Amino acid sequence: MVTAPKWKDRLKVTKSYSLQVSNLTMEDTGSYSVQIVTKTSTVFSSYTLRIIRQLRRPQIAVDSVISENGTCHATLRCSVEEGGENVIYQWTSMGPGAIVSQEGSILSDSWSLDDLDQNYACTAMNPVSNSTSSLIFVKQLCAGNWPLLVSPRLLGNALTSFRRSWRK
Repeated sequence: MVTAPKWKDRLKVTKSYSLQVSNLTMEDTGSYSVQIVTKTSTVFSSYTLRIIRQLRRPQIAVDSVISENGTCHATLRCSVEEGGENVIYQWTSMGPGAIVSQEGSILSDSWSLDDLDQNYACTAMNPVSNSTSSLIFVKQLCAGNWPLLVSPRLLGNALTSFRRSWRK
């Protein structure tokens, strides 16, 4: 018998005394204790319920791009909306002499302006899913042709600089 009204139609105890919960929501995350009483025994158990969402497609933000002395330096940030705390990020590069992968949400790299054939993708992973971003083309990034990827922080700094120079 389930005594909590919230769980009355959502809990089932199987023949092996496993607890089966249906129609889970993120609000159900937490610690639970259960007492199962049968004709021959009483079983006490504690459970920690974690609910992990499937990941959306990662978004890439450009934190900085600097081209100087024949080299392009860029810092990219990968993130997933509502990803939670269990997300692992991995960057994969493709192209001649590519590094297989680099872990972490931030990629900071440099390329010769004569050799911009690298492409990157960010993969976000959690225990139940993984999702990969669109390809980032270094040639476009270093040429400044990536307006939709500018991070809000970088955009704010650029606007502040523009306002200062405009007022002079």
